[in-house]
Amino acid sequence: LESMHLYPPVRGVIKSRFSPRDNKYDIAIETNPGELICAMMDGTIIGSYWTYDNGHIIQIQHSNNLTSIYKNNARCLKRVGAQVKTGEAIGVANDPVTGNTNTIVRFEIWYNGAPIDPQTYILF
Repeated sequence: LESMHLYPPVRGVIKSRFSPRDNKYDIAIETNPGELICAMMDGTIIGSYWTYDNGHIIQIQHSNNLTSIYKNNARCLKRVGAQVKTGEAIGVANDPVTGNTNTIVRFEIWYNGAPIDPQTYILF
């Protein structure tokens, strides 16, 4: 993994960190509402759906048994089966639920079926 170039899904400030001990497999990135969320590397969209807790969610299958998950999107820009390139826009950051001016994007990386810390491989 160290030799791979992984693109940050969105620029912002890390508000909560990866903590498998606490069953927290994502990081929370505070960014501006409407920011484009981008693919961390080339891959295929394998999930694009909405949930009450996490808004629109996008999942990408990459080479080398890597999967990335992007949560809290206002909308998804790609459909299941679409091929995406590194840095390509796949979603739009959600408007904040509260009166804050920023919003939170939740981001996960899974390798061989196990969660890994995105901050180990991506500079945010």
